[in-house]
Amino acid sequence: MYQHVNNARYLEYLEAARWDYIEAFFQKGIFEENNFGIAVVRINIRYRQPAFFGDLLEIATKEKDRNRISATMTQSITRQSDGKRVADAEVTFVVTDLTTGRALPVDERMDYFLSNGQFPDS
Repeated sequence: MYQHVNNARYLEYLEAARWDYIEAFFQKGIFEENNFGIAVVRINIRYRQPAFFGDLLEIATKEKDRNRISATMTQSITRQSDGKRVADAEVTFVVTDLTTGRALPVDERMDYFLSNGQFPDS
């Protein structure tokens, strides 16, 4: 109706890019094998320019930092045709134990896992 991409769709684009990042970085099946999940706990998004139907968008995803319980990624959406930044986001997530539903602490072993995509004994 407004001829631009609705703000809620950006969250879907960012989520798809995060899963692509995770699937490329972590060993296939490692989350399932360990009964881990990922839960987003905060998204801070800044809309800079509208994207329009038919625009080709590129999403860059990288890790920003992590603490004892969570990690933060930065993501940016850029329109390919003119290189203009469409949106920026910071996404904070926790790794959860799917059995208990609780967040797992980022101890040395989990830190290694998040840095290397596998556990140290793999």
